[in-house]
Amino acid sequence: MVTIAKLDGSDRDWLSIRALLQKVVVEDQRKTTKGGGTRVVYRVNPEIAEQLAVQWIYVEQGRSGRKNARRRPLFERMKRDAAGRKFDRLLVWKVSRLGRNMREVINSVYELSDHGVTVFPVKSQTGAMNSTLGKLLWAIQAWFSDERLQMTVLDLRSLTNLESRILFQGEEESSGRGYLTLEGTDARVHYIYYTPEIEAARNRGALRANSFVQLRKSTVDGRRRWK
Repeated sequence: MVTIAKLDGSDRDWLSIRALLQKVVVEDQRKTTKGGGTRVVYRVNPEIAEQLAVQWIYVEQGRSGRKNARRRPLFERMKRDAAGRKFDRLLVWKVSRLGRNMREVINSVYELSDHGVTVFPVKSQTGAMNSTLGKLLWAIQAWFSDERLQMTVLDLRSLTNLESRILFQGEEESSGRGYLTLEGTDARVHYIYYTPEIEAARNRGALRANSFVQLRKSTVDGRRRWK
């Protein structure tokens, strides 16, 4: 993320920031309750996290459970800094870092947008909240980030041809699998996992948000493929 953040052209001391980021997460060895073994526990060093926070870089300890998850002091501090116009862009790893569910993600993005902050998730394609398309993409991304909601994946075996517009590309939180979300000419939104052919097209830069694509089934060496 530092490599991406450096592209903003600011004169921040990125070498110092990178050094702090390398030390902010501490690895502890703790004994298990059974068998006398040990397990690795990762925790955030609060002193180093504070040094980063004054530079508007927020590293927060992950918490499990509904009650503990609500305690996000650095996240709240980030929102206060946004309200104070300390920054106008926020880089996050994934959409889900902005909330535990769809409603929290959308509320956070709208709140930050009201303060003039544009959010850029590294692993997702979205748009600015001041555009209709941007609002749609954020809503869909937030929907997909909510683990309580069940997604329906398009079975490519059931289709021979699909014409559609690319809404965005993303990555599943639980599995890490990449996917495309398409608005089809059949008036449906299709959620499709990457195939080797889709992945190759993506690497060529052929799959950009809002572009029109046609997926059709063909047979090569006796095997069905999508092009």
